[in-house]
Amino acid sequence: MLILRAIGPGGGLPSQSPFVMKAMGFLHVLGLDWQVDTKADIRKQPNGKLPVLVDGDKVIPDSAAIALYLQEKAGRWLDAGLSEYEKAVSHTVIRMAEEHLYFLAVYNRWADEENFATLRPSLQKIAPFPMSNILPGIIRKGVLKLVDAQGIGRMSDELRLARLKADLDALDAVLAGKEWMFDGGPGAADLSVAPMIATLTKSPADTAMHREILARPGLVAYGERALAELFPAPDALPFPPR
Repeated sequence: MLILRAIGPGGGLPSQSPFVMKAMGFLHVLGLDWQVDTKADIRKQPNGKLPVLVDGDKVIPDSAAIALYLQEKAGRWLDAGLSEYEKAVSHTVIRMAEEHLYFLAVYNRWADEENFATLRPSLQKIAPFPMSNILPGIIRKGVLKLVDAQGIGRMSDELRLARLKADLDALDAVLAGKEWMFDGGPGAADLSVAPMIATLTKSPADTAMHREILARPGLVAYGERALAELFPAPDALPFPPR
Protein backbone atom coordinates (compact mmCIF):
# COMPACT_ATOMS: atom_id res chain seq x y z
CA MET A 1 0.00 0.00 0.00
CA LEU A 2 1.34 3.40 -0.99
CA ILE A 3 1.11 6.03 1.74
CA LEU A 4 1.26 9.73 0.91
CA ARG A 5 2.25 11.90 3.84
CA ALA A 6 0.53 15.15 3.09
CA ILE A 7 -0.89 18.48 4.15
CA GLY A 8 -4.64 17.97 4.31
CA PRO A 9 -7.59 19.46 2.45
CA GLY A 10 -9.09 22.90 2.83
CA GLY A 11 -10.64 25.72 0.87
CA GLY A 12 -12.21 23.38 -1.67
CA LEU A 13 -8.86 21.73 -2.50
CA PRO A 14 -7.70 18.17 -1.69
CA SER A 15 -4.58 19.71 -0.16
CA GLN A 16 -3.50 23.20 0.82
CA SER A 17 -0.14 22.45 -0.85
CA PRO A 18 0.11 22.55 -4.67
CA PHE A 19 2.97 20.05 -4.55
CA VAL A 20 0.94 17.62 -2.43
CA MET A 21 -1.87 18.07 -4.96
CA LYS A 22 0.57 17.20 -7.74
CA ALA A 23 1.51 13.93 -6.01
CA MET A 24 -2.16 13.16 -5.37
CA GLY A 25 -2.88 13.81 -9.03
CA PHE A 26 -0.31 11.28 -10.22
CA LEU A 27 -1.66 8.66 -7.80
CA HIS A 28 -5.22 9.37 -8.93
CA VAL A 29 -4.61 9.50 -12.69
CA LEU A 30 -2.38 6.41 -12.67
CA GLY A 31 -5.08 4.49 -10.78
CA LEU A 32 -2.78 3.32 -8.00
CA ASP A 33 -3.94 2.02 -4.63
CA TRP A 34 -2.97 4.52 -1.93
CA GLN A 35 -3.85 6.13 1.35
CA VAL A 36 -3.19 9.60 2.67
CA ASP A 37 -1.60 10.43 6.03
CA THR A 38 -2.22 14.02 7.12
CA LYS A 39 -0.92 13.49 10.66
CA ALA A 40 2.76 12.91 9.88
CA ASP A 41 5.02 15.31 11.80
CA ILE A 42 6.50 17.57 9.12
CA ARG A 43 9.58 18.20 11.27
CA LYS A 44 10.55 14.53 11.00
CA GLN A 45 10.21 14.25 7.21
CA PRO A 46 13.16 14.14 4.80
CA ASN A 47 13.97 17.73 3.85
CA GLY A 48 11.42 18.88 6.45
CA LYS A 49 8.77 19.11 3.74
CA LEU A 50 5.66 17.39 2.40
CA PRO A 51 4.67 15.46 0.35
CA VAL A 52 6.55 12.26 1.12
CA LEU A 53 5.63 8.93 -0.46
CA VAL A 54 6.13 5.69 1.46
CA ASP A 55 6.17 2.39 -0.41
CA GLY A 56 7.11 -0.37 2.02
CA ASP A 57 10.64 0.41 3.16
CA LYS A 58 11.11 3.05 0.47
CA VAL A 59 10.66 6.71 1.41
CA ILE A 60 10.50 9.18 -1.48
CA PRO A 61 10.45 12.92 -0.74
CA ASP A 62 9.82 15.68 -3.31
CA SER A 63 6.87 15.76 -5.70
CA ALA A 64 9.03 15.51 -8.83
CA ALA A 65 10.77 12.37 -7.53
CA ILE A 66 7.38 10.98 -6.49
CA ALA A 67 5.97 11.60 -9.99
CA LEU A 68 8.86 9.73 -11.63
CA TYR A 69 8.64 6.87 -9.14
CA LEU A 70 4.89 6.44 -9.59
CA GLN A 71 5.04 6.45 -13.39
CA GLU A 72 7.80 3.85 -13.32
CA LYS A 73 5.84 1.75 -10.81
CA ALA A 74 2.68 1.96 -12.92
CA GLY A 75 4.56 1.35 -16.17
CA ARG A 76 2.82 4.35 -17.68
CA TRP A 77 4.41 7.65 -18.66
CA LEU A 78 1.88 10.42 -19.04
CA ASP A 79 3.90 12.31 -21.64
CA ALA A 80 4.86 9.28 -23.73
CA GLY A 81 2.71 10.42 -26.65
CA LEU A 82 4.20 13.91 -26.88
CA SER A 83 6.69 14.94 -29.55
CA GLU A 84 10.18 15.96 -28.46
CA TYR A 85 9.19 19.60 -28.97
CA GLU A 86 6.05 19.17 -26.86
CA LYS A 87 8.07 17.46 -24.13
CA ALA A 88 10.41 20.46 -24.12
CA VAL A 89 7.47 22.87 -23.86
CA SER A 90 5.97 20.72 -21.09
CA HIS A 91 9.25 20.82 -19.17
CA THR A 92 9.41 24.61 -19.55
CA VAL A 93 5.79 25.09 -18.46
CA ILE A 94 6.37 22.91 -15.38
CA ARG A 95 9.44 24.92 -14.42
CA MET A 96 7.55 28.20 -14.82
CA ALA A 97 4.63 26.90 -12.77
CA GLU A 98 6.70 25.39 -9.97
CA GLU A 99 9.52 27.89 -9.72
CA HIS A 100 7.77 31.19 -10.43
CA LEU A 101 3.96 31.00 -10.49
CA TYR A 102 4.15 28.91 -7.31
CA PHE A 103 5.82 31.74 -5.39
CA LEU A 104 3.18 34.20 -6.57
CA ALA A 105 0.41 31.84 -5.45
CA VAL A 106 2.20 31.24 -2.14
CA TYR A 107 2.57 34.96 -1.49
CA ASN A 108 -1.12 35.47 -2.24
CA ARG A 109 -2.15 32.66 0.11
CA TRP A 110 0.35 33.07 2.97
CA ALA A 111 0.91 36.85 3.17
CA ASP A 112 -2.77 37.80 3.19
CA GLU A 113 -4.28 37.43 6.67
CA GLU A 114 -7.71 36.26 5.48
CA ASN A 115 -6.17 33.68 3.17
CA PHE A 116 -3.76 32.39 5.81
CA ALA A 117 -6.62 31.85 8.26
CA THR A 118 -7.92 29.10 5.95
CA LEU A 119 -4.53 27.36 6.00
CA ARG A 120 -4.18 27.20 9.77
CA PRO A 121 -6.51 24.20 10.46
CA SER A 122 -4.61 21.94 8.03
CA LEU A 123 -1.24 23.04 9.37
CA GLN A 124 -2.30 22.29 12.94
CA LYS A 125 -2.71 18.61 12.01
CA ILE A 126 0.92 18.02 11.04
CA ALA A 127 2.34 18.24 14.57
CA PRO A 128 1.10 17.03 17.97
CA PHE A 129 -0.34 19.34 20.63
CA PRO A 130 0.87 21.78 21.96
CA MET A 131 3.21 22.30 18.99
CA SER A 132 0.15 22.28 16.73
CA ASN A 133 -0.83 25.71 18.06
CA ILE A 134 2.63 27.16 17.45
CA LEU A 135 3.68 25.46 14.23
CA PRO A 136 1.42 27.33 11.75
CA GLY A 137 3.02 30.65 12.66
CA ILE A 138 6.51 29.16 12.48
CA ILE A 139 5.82 27.62 9.07
CA ARG A 140 4.29 30.87 7.82
CA LYS A 141 7.36 32.82 8.87
CA GLY A 142 9.61 30.31 7.12
CA VAL A 143 7.50 30.29 3.94
CA LEU A 144 7.44 34.08 3.68
CA LYS A 145 11.19 34.19 4.35
CA LEU A 146 11.66 31.77 1.44
CA VAL A 147 9.44 33.87 -0.83
CA ASP A 148 11.40 36.94 0.20
CA ALA A 149 14.71 35.22 -0.58
CA GLN A 150 13.38 34.14 -3.98
CA GLY A 151 12.56 37.78 -4.72
CA ILE A 152 8.78 37.74 -5.15
CA GLY A 153 8.26 38.82 -1.54
CA ARG A 154 10.42 41.93 -1.98
CA MET A 155 8.61 43.18 -5.08
CA SER A 156 5.93 45.84 -5.13
CA ASP A 157 2.31 44.74 -5.47
CA GLU A 158 2.30 46.19 -8.98
CA LEU A 159 5.34 44.20 -10.09
CA ARG A 160 4.01 40.98 -8.57
CA LEU A 161 0.75 41.45 -10.46
CA ALA A 162 2.63 42.14 -13.70
CA ARG A 163 4.62 38.93 -13.19
CA LEU A 164 1.40 37.01 -12.61
CA LYS A 165 -0.19 38.43 -15.76
CA ALA A 166 2.83 37.36 -17.83
CA ASP A 167 2.66 33.79 -16.48
CA LEU A 168 -1.08 33.56 -17.07
CA ASP A 169 -0.70 34.96 -20.59
CA ALA A 170 1.83 32.21 -21.33
CA LEU A 171 -0.44 29.49 -19.94
CA ASP A 172 -3.40 30.86 -21.90
CA ALA A 173 -1.28 30.71 -25.06
CA VAL A 174 -0.21 27.10 -24.47
CA LEU A 175 -3.72 25.99 -23.50
CA ALA A 176 -5.20 27.79 -26.51
CA GLY A 177 -8.75 26.65 -25.80
CA LYS A 178 -7.84 22.96 -25.45
CA GLU A 179 -9.05 20.81 -22.56
CA TRP A 180 -5.48 20.09 -21.46
CA MET A 181 -2.09 21.62 -22.11
CA PHE A 182 -1.43 19.15 -24.93
CA ASP A 183 -3.60 17.00 -27.18
CA GLY A 184 -4.06 13.38 -26.20
CA GLY A 185 -5.25 13.85 -22.63
CA PRO A 186 -3.86 15.20 -19.37
CA GLY A 187 -0.10 15.08 -18.88
CA ALA A 188 2.61 15.96 -16.40
CA ALA A 189 2.29 19.68 -17.14
CA ASP A 190 -1.39 19.64 -16.16
CA LEU A 191 -0.61 17.99 -12.84
CA SER A 192 1.85 20.80 -12.07
CA VAL A 193 -0.04 23.76 -13.51
CA ALA A 194 -3.58 22.96 -12.35
CA PRO A 195 -2.76 23.02 -8.61
CA MET A 196 -1.26 26.50 -9.00
CA ILE A 197 -4.31 27.74 -10.92
CA ALA A 198 -6.69 26.17 -8.40
CA THR A 199 -4.79 27.70 -5.47
CA LEU A 200 -5.33 31.13 -6.99
CA THR A 201 -8.96 30.63 -8.03
CA LYS A 202 -9.93 29.17 -4.64
CA SER A 203 -8.34 32.04 -2.73
CA PRO A 204 -11.00 33.16 -0.22
CA ALA A 205 -9.74 36.74 -0.04
CA ASP A 206 -10.53 39.26 -2.78
CA THR A 207 -6.92 40.06 -3.68
CA ALA A 208 -5.64 41.59 -6.91
CA MET A 209 -4.14 38.22 -7.89
CA HIS A 210 -7.45 36.49 -7.27
CA ARG A 211 -9.27 39.01 -9.45
CA GLU A 212 -6.68 38.59 -12.20
CA ILE A 213 -7.19 34.83 -12.46
CA LEU A 214 -10.98 35.16 -12.29
CA ALA A 215 -10.84 37.53 -15.26
CA ARG A 216 -9.57 34.62 -17.38
CA PRO A 217 -12.53 32.25 -17.86
CA GLY A 218 -10.51 29.79 -19.92
CA LEU A 219 -8.01 29.20 -17.12
CA VAL A 220 -10.75 29.14 -14.48
CA ALA A 221 -12.61 26.45 -16.45
CA TYR A 222 -9.35 24.55 -16.92
CA GLY A 223 -8.72 24.59 -13.18
CA GLU A 224 -12.24 23.40 -12.38
CA ARG A 225 -12.00 20.64 -15.00
CA ALA A 226 -8.70 19.49 -13.54
CA LEU A 227 -10.09 19.44 -9.99
CA ALA A 228 -13.01 17.31 -11.17
CA GLU A 229 -11.03 14.84 -13.29
CA LEU A 230 -7.39 14.71 -12.17
CA PHE A 231 -7.50 14.94 -8.39
CA PRO A 232 -9.44 13.23 -5.60
CA ALA A 233 -12.29 15.26 -4.16
CA PRO A 234 -11.50 16.82 -0.76
CA ASP A 235 -14.24 14.76 0.89
CA ALA A 236 -13.17 11.53 -0.82
CA LEU A 237 -9.51 11.30 0.13
CA PRO A 238 -8.41 7.71 0.85
CA PHE A 239 -7.78 7.97 4.58
CA PRO A 240 -6.91 4.72 6.41
CA PRO A 241 -9.98 3.01 7.92
CA ARG A 242 -10.58 3.85 11.56
